[in-house]
Amino acid sequence: MSYDVPVTDEWTEESHGLVKGGDVGGDIQASESWSRQFARRLSDGTFEVATFYTYVATEDGRTWIQTMAGWQTCTDIAEFNDSETSGTYRFWDETPPADAPLVTEQDAQQRCAALGAADIAQLAREVA
Repeated sequence: MSYDVPVTDEWTEESHGLVKGGDVGGDIQASESWSRQFARRLSDGTFEVATFYTYVATEDGRTWIQTMAGWQTCTDIAEFNDSETSGTYRFWDETPPADAPLVTEQDAQQRCAALGAADIAQLAREVA
C-alpha cells in the first residue's frame, strides 16, 4: 500500500478518505470494516501513520462497534508498510447500552467517518 498525497508535519488524510477496509477484526468481525488513514512527517524525516478500522463486532450475544487503531513509523511514506520501523495496534470498544438497538454496518461506517484529530491524539497518548 502506498500513501499518495504530500505529507507535511501536520496530520494529512490519505486521499481516498473513507474506504472499505476488508477483514481486520478476526472471528468477532460481523460486518464490512471501514478505514481512514492519516500521516505526518517528523523532524528527522521519518513518518508516523495512523490507520483506523471500524466494524461491527459480535460475541456471546453482544454486538458493538470496535475500532482497530494502528500506529506505524516508517522511513518511506510512498511504501510505508515496506519501510516500517515500528508499529502497534489498539482496540477500542464502544458498547451500546443494553436497551439500544443493534448496531449496524452503517453505524460502523459513520463512526469511522467521524474519526479525526482527537482520535489521533488519543492513539498517540496510548502508544507513547
